[in-house]
Amino acid sequence: MIDFEKAVVKAEWLPHAFEPLAYPRFDYASKDHDVCFVGHVNSENRMNFLHEMFKTFPNFYFGQRQFEKAAQKFCKSKIVLNIAMKEDLNMRVFEALGCGSFLLTDWVPHIDEIFEDGKHLVLYRSLEEAVDKAKYYLAHDTDREKIAQAGYEEAIARHTIDHRADKILAAVNSVSKIPVAV
Repeated sequence: MIDFEKAVVKAEWLPHAFEPLAYPRFDYASKDHDVCFVGHVNSENRMNFLHEMFKTFPNFYFGQRQFEKAAQKFCKSKIVLNIAMKEDLNMRVFEALGCGSFLLTDWVPHIDEIFEDGKHLVLYRSLEEAVDKAKYYLAHDTDREKIAQAGYEEAIARHTIDHRADKILAAVNSVSKIPVAV
C-alpha cells in the first residue's frame, strides 16, 4: 500500500460537473410535468422508488434523454427526481441544477459538503420523505423556484467542466516546473 503523505502526493476529490453548452437552461413559461426522472432503471432501488412515485404523481415523465434533450425535459418539469444507485453523487445532480431545474435527490455522502439542502436542492432520506417533499414543493411554486434559481447559480459558479479543468491545471502548476496555462 502506498503512503501518499510520505510520497508527497496530494490527492483531492473532484466531484462530477456539467457542461453548460450540453445542458443549457431553457426558460419555459409553463411546465408539462409535475415530476420527471431522466435515466435508466438499472437497479432495484430505482425500480421500487419510481414505481411508487408513478402511482403517487400521475403527471410523471420518465425516459432516457441526453444533453440538450434531457435539459429540455428537466426544464419542462416542476421537479427533477434523482435516485442514486449506490450512494453516489451522480451526474444528474449537476446536470439538473446546471439547467436551472428544481432537484429532489437522495442524501448521499459528501453532497452536503458542496450543496446546501433547502437552498440549492432538496434532499430526502426515504421514499416517504421524498413523497412528502414533492407534494410540498408542487404546492409551493415560489419556494420551489427560489431553490431552483439558487441551485443554478451555485452550479454555474462552481461546478462546470471548466471549474474542474482549472482545478486540475492549478494542481499540476503547483508541482510542475513548467507552467501550464490556466
